[in-house]
Amino acid sequence: MTVTHKQDTLPSDKALHLYKEGVAQLTQGKTSSAHESLTQAVALDNTLAPAHYQLGNCQRLMGEDTAAEASLRQAIALDRELHDAYFSLAFLLRNQGRVSDIEPLLTAMAEAISEDAEHIEQAAGLLAEYGRNQAALKLFERAQQLRPELARLHVRIGQMLMGLGEFSRANEAFLHAIQCDPQSGPAYLMLAHSSKAEAMDDQRIGICKTRLEDAQLPANTRICLHFALGKLLDDTREYSPAFEHYLSGNRMHRRQIRYDRLQWEQFVDTQCQMPALQATLAKQTAPTPVFVVGMLRSGTTLVDRMLSNHSAVYALGETEMLDRLAESLSQHAGVPYPLCLRRLTAEHLEMLAQEYRSRWPREASKARYIVDKNPINFMYIGLIAQLFPEARFIHCTRDPRDTALSIYFQHFAHTRNAYAYDLGDIGHFYLGYRKLMLYWQSMYANTIHQIEYEAMVGDAETGMHKLLDFLSLNWEPGCANTQASDKTISTASVWQARQPIYSDSVGRWRNYSEYLTPFMRILPDSERALLTG
Repeated sequence: MTVTHKQDTLPSDKALHLYKEGVAQLTQGKTSSAHESLTQAVALDNTLAPAHYQLGNCQRLMGEDTAAEASLRQAIALDRELHDAYFSLAFLLRNQGRVSDIEPLLTAMAEAISEDAEHIEQAAGLLAEYGRNQAALKLFERAQQLRPELARLHVRIGQMLMGLGEFSRANEAFLHAIQCDPQSGPAYLMLAHSSKAEAMDDQRIGICKTRLEDAQLPANTRICLHFALGKLLDDTREYSPAFEHYLSGNRMHRRQIRYDRLQWEQFVDTQCQMPALQATLAKQTAPTPVFVVGMLRSGTTLVDRMLSNHSAVYALGETEMLDRLAESLSQHAGVPYPLCLRRLTAEHLEMLAQEYRSRWPREASKARYIVDKNPINFMYIGLIAQLFPEARFIHCTRDPRDTALSIYFQHFAHTRNAYAYDLGDIGHFYLGYRKLMLYWQSMYANTIHQIEYEAMVGDAETGMHKLLDFLSLNWEPGCANTQASDKTISTASVWQARQPIYSDSVGRWRNYSEYLTPFMRILPDSERALLTG
């Protein structure tokens, strides 16, 4: 690491030696020794900014958050261009739930390193990850001004604009990205989702078709173009050509990944055969966690955005906190999830619950409920029920044919969704999901409220009254607003979430019924008869 020093006088040789020794010890995992060396270094020369930075990292690892924050802020005060200290402090603040404090910190960093496009982009990415889309947009735009030739910056700007509901500007950003790099697959994909195509002469259809004719296109770009054209042609009711593009895109992507049906079956069976955990924590005070779960594309975004309009509710958005907790638990126990649940102790449960709560923004503390809208959390209901006995679950369901089709029509970023690229695999995953939810319902019936997508679309106000009754919340007129609030949105439903509620997606499968055979034939005869009867 290069030592940057802003003072007129150099640090003493001994302080510099101790600093380098501390960095080496920290790299080797010798945290206590590193802490001692770095403490001595700053005692000898309190102006050595990198030593304060590394001391702050040591203190973070040792759980000394207050001391770590002081050290990192001292490093920044001594050297305003020491970007690593800003990032370390940002992670510390995030772990304390102080997300609102990160925005001014990283904005100040961007001002201090005004010509460093790489680290400004990194700061913008963190702000976007933490849901600060407006601030992230400003930094992405600043980085783009420095590096206008980078397509990925135009794509990120477009994504932020979509999350903020500025679809026209987003469309222009994606077009700029394509001009910078005609092989930017994400740009085509996002361009197609920036608004609904109204006619076959939509400029985007022509752009995508022309680009698809290039025989030299990389496979990933071609996949994105197929998904983009599938979406645009579906918009214009060209259903057969649309499905052909979806089919091509899915087949190409499926060759790059693998969905393990046996592994999914074993996961579900293990959960269903596992007795209820004995170590149960006491119920906590507000906010009470609420988890909106279900299959992907089952209406979770609609429910979340309406519920978030209530004054007693704070919406976290779609987090991966439970994924990380399950992974942490698996690593600690040395066996995969859910087998690791058998080794849980009350102490470990308490630690995991605290870790989850520590990630909540401080501004959420005044809410009565805090909502985590990650559909896949249905996999973790048993763990959640042990961590948070007071937790409530909102289970969103939808006609399985519409669900399957909507999943098949999405190009997901998360590798966990490997099942999504084959209709038979989607059917297999759906059966496991349904079996698991029936099991959770038998175990935790009083904490699970089921909402049918079709009923919510048909009569949203009645559906919300029932949901608020389940949560013992009074009715508020804002809950009837089915459009997104002024909060940012980052799910695949971002465009739809900014529109008035519509029923076009109900029974959408009928447009593609002839193609649904791989999904339908995996369903039990009784369910298939019920759906087709």
